Amino acid sequence: MPYDYSIPERTNDGWQVGNLTGAGMDLRLLAQLVAEIQGQAFSNLHSVLIVKDGRLVFEEYFSGEDEYRGQPLGTVQFDRTTLHDLRSVTKSVTSALVGIAVGQGALKVSDPMLSFFPDQLSLATPDKRTITLHHLLTMTSGLEWDERTYPYTDPRNSETAMDLSESSVAYVLGQEVVAEPGTRFQYCGGCTMLLAGVVNAATGTHLDAFAEEHLFTPLGITEFEWLHHQDGLPIAASGLRLRPRDLAKFGYLFVNEGRWNGRQVLPASWVRESTREQVRLDSISAYGYQWWVDLEPLRAEVVAFPVARGNGGQRIYVVPSLGLVAVITAGNYNSAATRFSEQAFWRFVLPAAARVEN
Repeated sequence: MPYDYSIPERTNDGWQVGNLTGAGMDLRLLAQLVAEIQGQAFSNLHSVLIVKDGRLVFEEYFSGEDEYRGQPLGTVQFDRTTLHDLRSVTKSVTSALVGIAVGQGALKVSDPMLSFFPDQLSLATPDKRTITLHHLLTMTSGLEWDERTYPYTDPRNSETAMDLSESSVAYVLGQEVVAEPGTRFQYCGGCTMLLAGVVNAATGTHLDAFAEEHLFTPLGITEFEWLHHQDGLPIAASGLRLRPRDLAKFGYLFVNEGRWNGRQVLPASWVRESTREQVRLDSISAYGYQWWVDLEPLRAEVVAFPVARGNGGQRIYVVPSLGLVAVITAGNYNSAATRFSEQAFWRFVLPAAARVEN
């Protein structure tokens, strides 16, 4: 069946909408993407949304198998009202909340981590006293952590072990320092959980309530779920559920210097710092403040593409030079099929917005 493109519906959620071709995008490529998703060449993609130059110009939803942070939901028919697991995209939201707290003067990136946990000083060691918020944000704390060797269904996985612990903060602070802070990147949801504890200590407000007041309400986000650890803290590394339209609003802050509909929601300086290279990982990738940074050629120059990534294929791609934000949600959890989200962006969405030169 030929693809019948329609301009996204304008609702009362604050989005301006526009036409793909009017935004200079290639409709044929995106029609091909939809056909491949519907034909299962790209299995279990749930939504693709594109924002170009401040307007929502593409919004498509599909059906597929999904989960509620590991609990099967069966087949879901997605639409604009459906909340979706963000998994580790939650980390990028947590980073933004740290940035808001920094902008309010409640904390500084250079602050020692342990200064926010006076009740955990029994776990303090000299090397842990050198860990700063910068180290947590960049996942260079040096704390022992392993989320890669074992699947998240295995209690030997560090994040799973943290989930099962009585106190998430105490569990992370109890890990040994195995590398000098600042010298080695180690993917660590525990670092993100400590950031939630820091925001709580610095502002007197749990992360989800702080988010509702200072991020979600200014963005007009009226519905969300933030799952909690058994100790009562929001699961900062992977527990947030949002509607894709609202996730696109969050992404748009990073192409619009932190502003939404004329309001400064994030400090512009935080937008720049959190999405630039803070730690080089290899020749084509880096890490910012809880954002991945892909280094790719665009128009004959290497451009940094900030990407928020979550298990299963959850993605926010940000291309400030093109005024482009792409949101993709999917249900390919713990599977190599998560690559379909990457391929959807690199093969179809980005080329539809700009000619890529290798």
